[in-house]
Amino acid sequence: MPIRFLILSLCLSICTFTPVRAQPAIEAGIYIGGTNYLGDLAEQVALQETHPAYGVFLRWNPAKMIGIKTSLLAGRLSGNDANSLILYRRAFKFSMPFWSTNLQLEILPFAKRRYLSPFDFKRGVEPYLALGVGYTAANDKLDYSNSPIEAIQIPFPEPNNQVTFFNSSFGAGLRFEIWEYWSISLEGAWWYVYSDYLDGVSINGRSTRNDWYLTAGLMVSHHFGGRTICPTF
Repeated sequence: MPIRFLILSLCLSICTFTPVRAQPAIEAGIYIGGTNYLGDLAEQVALQETHPAYGVFLRWNPAKMIGIKTSLLAGRLSGNDANSLILYRRAFKFSMPFWSTNLQLEILPFAKRRYLSPFDFKRGVEPYLALGVGYTAANDKLDYSNSPIEAIQIPFPEPNNQVTFFNSSFGAGLRFEIWEYWSISLEGAWWYVYSDYLDGVSINGRSTRNDWYLTAGLMVSHHFGGRTICPTF
């Protein structure tokens, strides 16, 4: 009896002075996926203009239903009038590398604790929404060498052409909590660019709407910390 009492007292003391963490505070991971573009050279998504994308990210989980993620993403964007039954005679096309850095808020409305006890990891699938802001850098490589003269209203590059842009992102995904220290996520997102010059075309195209790009991919992340939970007696 004294030994059991001593063990119980020791466990209670540890629980009293040790923080209780059921959700890992920090994750680090990689992103592999694809990108596409919507703008003056693409009224609709053209699958043939899909390109690989890759990145890294850090995620902080202040609460089980909230995640804050910062990421660095790189890839390629392209568009071609040849994909359009309406614009093909204009014959504009572009292709360019880009990179972006972003800060996103993730909301997991159905999230559950990963641990019910120190030795009881709980698997699950959690849908989430992601909203964010960021910064994109891309130097367009517009090719108009085969375009008719009447398609060019003003000379390229246009006067207000840009190579850096602010953006907002809207996305959704599924997070698979399969292993104790690793998670896999599938995510798709739309990135709204606060400019009509992502593709280098505005006045010579459709100047009333800004450009977009899209991403979809797989994320793999490693969890650091968060396992400490007081045992139940």
